[in-house]
Amino acid sequence: MCKKQARDPNNTGVVAILHPWESGMDNSPAWDESMTFPIDPSLPPYERQDLTHVNANMRPTKDTYDRYLTLLYRYEI
Repeated sequence: MCKKQARDPNNTGVVAILHPWESGMDNSPAWDESMTFPIDPSLPPYERQDLTHVNANMRPTKDTYDRYLTLLYRYEI
């Protein structure tokens, strides 16, 4: 799928956001319902940089972060 098809699949001129990080509002409750999909079991190992400098109550849980990366790899174009 080309980038235009991913961003405007119905050719409506309305751009789609595919990942909460794109909005800058990834901690917003507005994303909670849409982020309830299964985590990709083949997700490669990763090291989170935020664990060393962000308070635990201010950063995503491991499951949420795994979902972020699942989307990242799913929509890699």
